[in-house]
Amino acid sequence: MRMKLWTLMLLALTASAAQAQQELPPAGDGPMNIAPQPPKPDQNGVYQVGPGIAPPQLRLAAAATWPADAQPLDRPMVCVLSTVIDVSGAPTDIQLARGCKQSEFLAPSIDALKRSQFQPGRLSGKPVPVLVHVNFAYRSPDAPAMPRIALLYREGFSGGAPRQREYDKAPVALKTAVAEFSDEARRDKISGTVIVSVLVNEEGVPIDPRVEKGLGHGLDEKAMESALEYRFTPAIKNGAPVAARIAIEVNFRLYSYHDRTIR
Repeated sequence: MRMKLWTLMLLALTASAAQAQQELPPAGDGPMNIAPQPPKPDQNGVYQVGPGIAPPQLRLAAAATWPADAQPLDRPMVCVLSTVIDVSGAPTDIQLARGCKQSEFLAPSIDALKRSQFQPGRLSGKPVPVLVHVNFAYRSPDAPAMPRIALLYREGFSGGAPRQREYDKAPVALKTAVAEFSDEARRDKISGTVIVSVLVNEEGVPIDPRVEKGLGHGLDEKAMESALEYRFTPAIKNGAPVAARIAIEVNFRLYSYHDRTIR
């Protein structure tokens, strides 16, 4: 089993490392090592995120729309939805897990989750249905509430502290893309910088885009779309490709704009 730990640094590329699963220490006085039990699904065939299960990942996140009748918030509010990501990567059986103290935010959260695209979870390399929780954090009408998978289990953590792992060679961009202005931003003459992080997988394909610094007005979505068109050589650790989360800075300037990967 490969163990992955994603760590974002906005001024540098970071990586997760892959490591074979270790056997448990010997039981009692005997010399025999006890192998961990394989994960088992529930009565509906759904797996929990844990040892042996590669968790689902966001491929394309859809922003939740601020409700028209919602009042301004004194502090950020989070809606947490539970969902089963099936073998095709589609979110199913969506339910409110917790949060969403203002009920009008529930419907746009569910709608955005349905429009998001996922890479399914895997067991021994094969896709399986996996239960996850997805967070939507609402701050203001101008800040999009983007879905983020909140895993209750994180591989590579011990005693609550992450084990820091570094790559030997960072991902290198082979293909870049230019982000388009949204009609709203062009009309309102909005410009600035959006920072999008993506997970570059072992094939060099960016997935799970996240807006780390947004502008709103439709530019965040345009930035994520362009980031997913990038292609990379993957990060390398101990001679093998590993997944790495990187940040891409997307500069929007009226009449002149470009993207660049942060080094």
